[in-house]
Amino acid sequence: MSEERETYIQPLHQSSINRCLRCRRAYMFRDRWCIIPKQQPFAVAASQGSLTHRLIEKGPDGIEMVRAQVQEYIQHLLSRIDAGEDLLGYIAQEANELDNQFNKALAMATVLWEKYPRPKHHKILAKEKTIDISFRLGKPEDMPFPIVNLRGRLDEIVLDEKSSLIYIRDYKTTSRDVTYTLTGYHYSLQCRLYRLLAGAFLQDLPDHKNRSPDGFILEILQVPTISMGSKDRDYTEYEYTFTRGSRKGETEMRRDYEGEPQFSNYLQRCRGWYAERGDEAVQSFAVRFIEPVLPQELSLALGLAVIYQNLPADVPSAFPRDTTASYCKFMNRICPYYDLCCTDEAAWPAIIESKYEVKPPIQLEATDCDPKIPKEKESEDDKR
Repeated sequence: MSEERETYIQPLHQSSINRCLRCRRAYMFRDRWCIIPKQQPFAVAASQGSLTHRLIEKGPDGIEMVRAQVQEYIQHLLSRIDAGEDLLGYIAQEANELDNQFNKALAMATVLWEKYPRPKHHKILAKEKTIDISFRLGKPEDMPFPIVNLRGRLDEIVLDEKSSLIYIRDYKTTSRDVTYTLTGYHYSLQCRLYRLLAGAFLQDLPDHKNRSPDGFILEILQVPTISMGSKDRDYTEYEYTFTRGSRKGETEMRRDYEGEPQFSNYLQRCRGWYAERGDEAVQSFAVRFIEPVLPQELSLALGLAVIYQNLPADVPSAFPRDTTASYCKFMNRICPYYDLCCTDEAAWPAIIESKYEVKPPIQLEATDCDPKIPKEKESEDDKR
């Protein structure tokens, strides 16, 4: 490129590693150049998941706080619309959806709390914790090996005081059923990275030093396909008798609705929706780790990501596109950088100026965890 552009190096995290493994060019744009579209379509699923996640994290005592935050954000969106920022209507769409999404998120969280109340013997060691760690891939005598800088945010790290096992608790929402969503999860990048981060955090706790988490507690909810609406108004039932047609003389129960939709009525409908689907719609269960803390698959993935994390990012040809084109339409959405990938580099400065904005990475303060991986016990095979 003829224009000199500032590039950034920031700690790796789950989404950036996933992006790098799928498409190096998208990783370059998003994580090295730090450009994002000025206007993006409202992502309903992502917003729904974030709201549900926040309510579950805060618990029943935090409902009103989250409700107030949602209302404050809606007012912020309306002020942006008034300022003429909503050229494509995305901001208005988001503002219109948020109330409905909050009600659905609250119903989902309530169903989870009712079905799986928090065990009293679970002691929370960390909650909503952002953790930074640094470690070298491989052994010091095998130099040179790259240094990996990782960052991630964990929902909870809990100690089961009955079994003395330590778990990472993770909340998930999904539009699919539970079985589909959890396929391959135990060896997924997220599962493995969270284990590394939690293990590093434990090194700074005197009672748990040299320990690694024993497993995951997964709490997963399918998003209900019903929304709060006219069916959730109060009503009175009455018996109606047909006076004509093929059903003349027959009777059936009908409803007279009145007033505005009530959340209590919607919650009752959601309870029925989950009851019909059973464990395929909501589950909470523990999964024990059965593989090493740093398996070879993870080492290879991290090694590749570190290369592109440190590669000079002013040479786009060094960051190849995904030639399978799968990332171009990942998650049923066209990649936000597709226009750039389809255009000659000489035109990029003008396109970036008109369609994108730079958002440099936020520099966080160092966390209070010891940046190292806990050592595992040496197996008999290792000794041989």
